[in-house]
Amino acid sequence: PDAVTNKTYWAPVVVEHNGLFHMYLVYVPGIFDSWSHPRYILHLTSKDLINWQYESTLPLSHPKVIDAGVLHLPDGNWRLWYKDEATGSSCNYADSADLYHWTDHGRVPGLSDRGGEAPVAFHWRGHYWLFRDIGRGLALYRSDDALDWARVGTLLADQGTGPDDTGVGHHSDVIISNDRAYMFYFVGRGRLSSIQVVELKYDATNNVLTADRNSPAMINLQPPKDLETQSKFN
Repeated sequence: PDAVTNKTYWAPVVVEHNGLFHMYLVYVPGIFDSWSHPRYILHLTSKDLINWQYESTLPLSHPKVIDAGVLHLPDGNWRLWYKDEATGSSCNYADSADLYHWTDHGRVPGLSDRGGEAPVAFHWRGHYWLFRDIGRGLALYRSDDALDWARVGTLLADQGTGPDDTGVGHHSDVIISNDRAYMFYFVGRGRLSSIQVVELKYDATNNVLTADRNSPAMINLQPPKDLETQSKFN
């Protein structure tokens, strides 16, 4: 949105709606020596995932926000979760009817944990689930309405046995395919990082999700049905 040099972009999330792709991207206007400087979440659109048009800077609670996660709700509206670094790294949220105009609501009800980031929410097995990276693994929350959340566990807090999976899991995302849920996450090892995947399982007895990172994850991802019927990009 401006000509600042050394600007950086972080943590993109992309959703598709009616043949148009929407990206919510963290923009940091410079390279700084402290965390006291501003950062914003931008909205961009594209028809081909290559050429992007800037739409707006989201009007969120403070100019120190990062890590957007977006979910389409059953009533047709959209909800965006993000990390607000101006309020102790709380998890905040905003709502939109069209992906362009957002209303910020502040802190998420039920998420009293502090110091989390990279929120990602999804609906699976009759519940809404939300993960946040808390530095000591991924905090897991459950909700029946994607609004009021309860902490129900922590995943990937212990290191795995794989040669590139020997650390705490960070910054997850989840893909659901054929009613199976796969979590992608990264593990940092000094200057190196590796992307890992684990299949999530639903524990109906305790009403939680589990993740055995030491079991092989056999994946055959299928395109969403609403994309299968769409023509090629215009």
